Amino acid sequence: MPSTSERTDDPRRTLAEMYAAAVAGADPAQAVERALVHSHPPPSERVWIVAIGKAGLAMARGALRFLEAQHTAPIGGLIV
Repeated sequence: MPSTSERTDDPRRTLAEMYAAAVAGADPAQAVERALVHSHPPPSERVWIVAIGKAGLAMARGALRFLEAQHTAPIGGLIV
């Protein structure tokens, strides 16, 4: 989102920017990846990915991106 000095007086543009930021912030894949990066050290053991629910596939993708960045691959997984 632009800084205060870059904002326009166009309310539609402001709302569109706010909506885009909200959608990006709610992306399940990004949320899982962010959470793993900030709260977990690189895995030292075998890893399984289990993701359940409507956002299960997206959450699993976020976990995979985290593991790939750690040069680790899961040994298996389940997405329901």
